[in-house]
Formats: sequence, C-alpha cells, structure tokens
Amino acid sequence: MHRPSPPRLPRLLSARLAVPLLLLSACVSEKLPAVDEGGHSLWQRVETEHFVLESNIPHADGVRGVAGDFETLWHAFASVPILGRKPPADKPIIVLLDSVGEYRYFAGSLTDGLFYSDTLLGPLILLPPNSGLFQDVVVKHELAHFMCSDFLRDAPMWLHEGLATVMETASYDTDEGRIRFGDLLRGRVDAAATRLPASVFMAEWPDQTTTELYAYYARSWLLVHYLIDEHLKEFGDFLVRVSHGDDWKVAWSGVMPLRLDDVDEALDRYYDRGKYGLWTVKARLPDMDAFRQSTPSVADTFALRSVLQAYATNPRRAASRMEDARNDLEVASTLEPQNARVQKILAASEAPR
Repeated sequence: MHRPSPPRLPRLLSARLAVPLLLLSACVSEKLPAVDEGGHSLWQRVETEHFVLESNIPHADGVRGVAGDFETLWHAFASVPILGRKPPADKPIIVLLDSVGEYRYFAGSLTDGLFYSDTLLGPLILLPPNSGLFQDVVVKHELAHFMCSDFLRDAPMWLHEGLATVMETASYDTDEGRIRFGDLLRGRVDAAATRLPASVFMAEWPDQTTTELYAYYARSWLLVHYLIDEHLKEFGDFLVRVSHGDDWKVAWSGVMPLRLDDVDEALDRYYDRGKYGLWTVKARLPDMDAFRQSTPSVADTFALRSVLQAYATNPRRAASRMEDARNDLEVASTLEPQNARVQKILAASEAPR
C-alpha cells in the first residue's frame, strides 16, 4: 500500500545522547538485528542501476537474485506509459527483511508492504520476505507507487491505488521472454463485486482499519482497468493533465467521454464481462555482473534502522519510536562520526520545513 510521507524528523534527532555502545549487542538489536554475536554486520547490500537493496536475509546470492528481479520489473514498468514516461531519477532504498515479525515490528499488522516517497534517506520501500517478485503482488504494488511518484504527485488515492493494483498483475513468461499485464487476480475480482459507488471510492480514502477498505482497492482497480481497456487514449490525456496539476475532476470532464455520474453503470457492465484486456512487453534482463555487492558497515545499518524506527507505522511503537530512532542514530554516529548516511540524516532533519 502507499503511505504518505510523515513529517520530517525533528531537530532533536541531531542532539547527542549518552547511548553506550553496549546497545550493539543489547536491546536495540532484538527487533531487527544489525550484528551477530561477534559484532559483524548481518546485512548485505546490492546496488544496481536503479535500486539500492539492503537485506538481512542470510544468503548473499539470494539478495543478488532479488535485486535482479527488481531490475527486470523496473524495465517492464518503465515501458508502461500510464506510470509516466520518465521514471524517478532517485534510487530508492529497498529494505527486504528476513522475517514477517521484523516487518510487523515497524509496520504493524495492517499492511503487507510500504512505500515512503520522501524519508530522510530519500524514497524507501519496506518489504517482508516474499515468494518471488513476480509471484508477490505486494512488491509489484509498491514498485508501481514508486514508478509514478514523480509523475502523479497530487493524484487522488483512487488513481494511485487503481494503477498500483493493475500493475500487481505483471507475470513473467520465461519461455517467451515477455512480461504480461492485465490478467485478473481472483481476490480483486471477487472484492470488486461489492457495488461500492464511485462517489464513495473516488472520494476520501478510508482509514486503514475500515472493513470496506479492500472494496476501495478493488473498485479502483476495476475502474483503472476499464479506462485502459475502453478509453486508453483519453485516459492517457487525463493522466497528463493531472500530472500538470489540474484538479482530477476538471481533467476528467475535459477529456473523458464517460460522465462521472455514469461510472457505476459502466463498471457494472464491465465487471459482468468476466474477461479483461491484456498487454505484453518484452522482458529486458539486467547485467548482473554490473551489480555492486557489499556488506554495509554496522554504522550504515544502524543509521538505516534509525529511519525505519522514526517512520514506523506500528501503533504500538507510537510512544517509543522517536526515542528508538535517536538511540540508533547515536550508535551509528558513535561508530562512524563521518558516516555519509548519518550525515545525510542529520542534514535532512535540520533542513527548513
């Protein structure tokens, strides 16, 4: 799911705290280990053309393989014009965790993946373990949010989430060397059967605890799928106008042949077809020999963890997350005072807001 960026960290983050180095092996390490018993980093980093992937999964080759899949997905998504003709230039940090428990510690129980468009370290995607990127809808969903984040900064939630759920359908035919989009996902189709009016799901997005949230995603998926299938040119024009800052309702009335009052009837007819359009792109495989693989320093890992602490969405962490963030940053700064990641966090937290 897409999460709006929370407020920047307060200047207090840069204050020096008396945090002893015993934190390296004590309580701070319990929820997301940074080092082993010998004080060596448990993390691996793989930097590709478009991503920086950092993970504590135990096998370095596995981290490399995930990075390769992300690059393959990037090129496939970059060839889909509805996400924008120019993907973001920033390299997001992708944090792939070794256990669901570690993910829940930061994210809580209501999400399966998070995209932050603007943390103190830039765009960041946080993920639990996955079964393979082309099998895991969460990875594709969050990557789609990143790919259109510059193009559709001020788009309504139904459009953001509708595009991301359509991109969940990407599947890789290794025999044909092609990636296919637009197939149906049974869960989305079933949820879209709920006749949630367009006046509702195209308005305010509900709180994450509401029971009808899944219907919002599904009807948004159905609408975006319908627009691609039935009004592709007009939908493209609509996206361009929204990307230029037009109010989405004004943009809609200016280019769409379908009136907003008629969306419900159109979607009901489209849903009853039970068959949806498909399109394919040629897969472009990355040169994995060009990947830069390394072991992040312990200071790098604590600095990264300080940002994950500060942006934690787990409601149980609300009272302690900022203190935990400061503690982790202090450990990183004590280990390597001139560490580039530490300095970037401190500079960003002190910038005017």
